Amino acid sequence: MPRTHGFRIYIVEAFPNQIKGKVPFDTSVGSSARDAVLRMLDKLHQRGTIFVQPQQPADEEVPRKPTSSVTVGNPEVIRDGLVHVVVETGETGSHTRATKPGEQSQDIHDWSPEASHYITLLFSQSEESRFVVVAQAVRRRDPVRKLMSLLAKESAAEKVAAKAEEEAARGEAVANGETPPKRRSHTRLLFNIVQAADNSYIDGIIGAAVSANATFRSIGESDRGGPRDPYERTLQIRLLNDKGREVIRTAGRGWARRQRSGQAASQAEGVAELAALLEAEDLLEEEEAARYDDATISVRDRDGESTTIAVDTLRDVFTYPVSDGSPTTAFYYARVAPRLEIVMREERLDISPISVSEVEEWLNG
Repeated sequence: MPRTHGFRIYIVEAFPNQIKGKVPFDTSVGSSARDAVLRMLDKLHQRGTIFVQPQQPADEEVPRKPTSSVTVGNPEVIRDGLVHVVVETGETGSHTRATKPGEQSQDIHDWSPEASHYITLLFSQSEESRFVVVAQAVRRRDPVRKLMSLLAKESAAEKVAAKAEEEAARGEAVANGETPPKRRSHTRLLFNIVQAADNSYIDGIIGAAVSANATFRSIGESDRGGPRDPYERTLQIRLLNDKGREVIRTAGRGWARRQRSGQAASQAEGVAELAALLEAEDLLEEEEAARYDDATISVRDRDGESTTIAVDTLRDVFTYPVSDGSPTTAFYYARVAPRLEIVMREERLDISPISVSEVEEWLNG
């Protein structure tokens, strides 16, 4: 359900040099890959604010894309399997002025106002290629993919530096009339990132629903003569009984499973899949959905909060709510900890639970 501040749970794997066809590294506690991730995280912290220049469109009349900024805080190793870091991200030009009661407003058009996000990295206690990243989402945005991209670039820079150092040592050996040492294999890390599976969360949303609708939409132009005004065609089906709830459950789980496996689904596939489920329950006439371009399921709870489930909105569905105001670390982790345990059981990952008091004592100390 919507909140200004929430969190998302990601499952990450680290691969050598490329992802396709490669076996991921062991990233458990004590592994060299886990140590490499923390080493690069610290290097990003030492660099201060990093500005990421986007590739601009060739057409100069098209508005320029904004420059992103990422500031990585000091990684706090609370224990071997638990690391907390604050990552701040922003975009130049996203805000024009900053105001404060009793003060003159400040022009910040060329600045990059940054939002602060708690990022938690959790590593398995047993040999495991997967590790977990919990990211605080602020207004439905989180910095995980930007952060992992910067880690991959830092790893690539490490590889280049190691190869240059090796070649220099070989050259020095040859100059001294010695046999140069054999070349070693150097790797860089690449990361595969997916949101964690959480069927129980979808079940909870459905269980708390007091109303639910399946909506099909299409937009087109009239085929009558004269000016062709666009039109929108909408078909809405109320899903309030057990059959309807089962449709929501099956569709939501199926779309989540597809996303989890990295398979992108089109809107047309979403329409076809939802229509087939409704037809099977005699809630939709056969071929009736063929004229529609997209399909969504909207669920509303007794507090009036709504959630939209669709093929391409599952990242928002699995944004767990925390608060409307900026949360303290204790308040935030008190919401993260129980959900994380449920997700880890579903993912079958040996991740030690988060102790809110342990995190607070470390950060305050």
